[in-house]
Amino acid sequence: MSDLTMQLHAILRNCALVHAPLGRTTTLREAGIDRLDLPMIALDIEDRFDVHFGPVDDSLVTVGDLVDRLNVCLAAKATPRVRQARRRSSWMSTSA
Repeated sequence: MSDLTMQLHAILRNCALVHAPLGRTTTLREAGIDRLDLPMIALDIEDRFDVHFGPVDDSLVTVGDLVDRLNVCLAAKATPRVRQARRRSSWMSTSA
């Protein structure tokens, strides 16, 4: 189990009602995590990994879905953003 997965499991354990072993195929419902806990889990993930987790929707069903989304977020964070040149304009308004 990777360090990333262990950190994610630690976050999930804070909200989980059932303390059974968590695997990739374990559903969040089986772990005792309901839909109201998911926004708090997303915020914890954003704080821990310094990423933008994105919207919490119905596609997050299993622990594996959370791991996959986190991997996508970390990959997006690692790729540099292309900066576009800003259009230079006069600071003075011409509509007066």
